[in-house]
Amino acid sequence: MKLIHNEYGKAEVRFLKVRRDGARHSIYECSVSTRLTGDFGANYTEGDNSSCVPTDTVKNTTYILARKQFDGCIETFARTVTDHYLAKYPQVESVRVTIEESPWKRMDVGGKPHDHSFHRAETGIGFVERTAERTGATMTGGYRDVFVLKSTGSGFENYHTDENTTIPPTADRILATKFRASWLYRKEADYAELRCKALGAIYHAFAAEYSPSVQRTLYRAGEEVLTACDAIETITIHMPNVHYNLVNLDAFGLDNPNDTFYPAPEPYGDIEATVGRE
Repeated sequence: MKLIHNEYGKAEVRFLKVRRDGARHSIYECSVSTRLTGDFGANYTEGDNSSCVPTDTVKNTTYILARKQFDGCIETFARTVTDHYLAKYPQVESVRVTIEESPWKRMDVGGKPHDHSFHRAETGIGFVERTAERTGATMTGGYRDVFVLKSTGSGFENYHTDENTTIPPTADRILATKFRASWLYRKEADYAELRCKALGAIYHAFAAEYSPSVQRTLYRAGEEVLTACDAIETITIHMPNVHYNLVNLDAFGLDNPNDTFYPAPEPYGDIEATVGRE
């Protein structure tokens, strides 16, 4: 028998970072997962732990680096973490760090943003994943669980039909999705600005244009992101079609002029594509 591959680390190390600019505070809540690959084969095959960096050390390292070096940007912190392990441990050949940032928003109090009070945003978790070796690195970023809906401006018509097709065509329907967008960086950028541009581009494609299908809206969102963000090489968007179906009220002698719906979370259309540059 032989050991073909191994990696290990510490998952979901959570911290809340408070950055103080006088009376005005900013907060960042992150979950960091780190995996190491390298000269650890004897840990598995021989029970020899001499090269093993304990996962407890990985956990504590996350907290120490968060205390000393986290600047509010998950992309730069991912680089900080991966660079730390490659510099400190010669037995480490590759590091993969995944960071998710929980969404907090500043609370409005008395018509003004409060200096140090926040409420949890209801949608959208930012993430980054960086894999680094001694010869180079790749990094992806994005958002997941972003729930969006528009009450008109969407339809689905002129599709292939056969004896198994029951869905009626429509030029006016609710379009709703909880999407995940993951993009591959091709160079460094102002990451905070890029994230705003990318999310804004997806929102524009979703809201401003008529949608003949989720597929078309997904592709247009990818096009707009790549146009707005030169630092992004490709973007993969997962856009499940969350159905809101018209309630049939005929049995009660009531019409339903396309205004009362029921959510039908399962089953749902599951749609994904990657858009890249020429």
